[in-house]
Amino acid sequence: MSNTLECTNSCGLKWAFEKADEIGVARDARTAKQATVYEQGTGAGKANVIYRAQIHLTLGYSVVDLNLKTLLDIYADAMGSTSVKAIFFQNRATGAGDNVRIGPQGCANPLSAPWGSVAAGYNLLGPGGILDINNPIDGYAVTATAKTIRVQHSGITYPIDVDFAVLGVR
Repeated sequence: MSNTLECTNSCGLKWAFEKADEIGVARDARTAKQATVYEQGTGAGKANVIYRAQIHLTLGYSVVDLNLKTLLDIYADAMGSTSVKAIFFQNRATGAGDNVRIGPQGCANPLSAPWGSVAAGYNLLGPGGILDINNPIDGYAVTATAKTIRVQHSGITYPIDVDFAVLGVR
């Protein structure tokens, strides 16, 4: 079986800001953005495996450990990543305080490099928020002892849905 993967990771801000005082008016209108177009392969700016899912955090299922070696792709093949190039999470909750923690958070065999190699680190992702980590040149090494990302409910209500995608190299 052969596969082809095309993927674009883009993130940014576009703004127009104006501030007035007794001296005059200052204006600033800019765009800060970055887009990476990934091609099929295993080098810089390349990837060959992707996994995506919607995680449904409920009262009895409030912690999910994502093992980047064993996640199954759309053909039920294990992802088997040796490197992760991009990680995307979106908290679909809309209620104030319905947060999700994303990161190693002390799980077994944590992939902690994106969180500054802090095994207990995490990002607190608020309702409607996104977390986009993109490392197109070097990627993050995935090994037997560095392969897991934890998604944990830290909100007020249940359930909370979280969209997740990871782009890697097998």
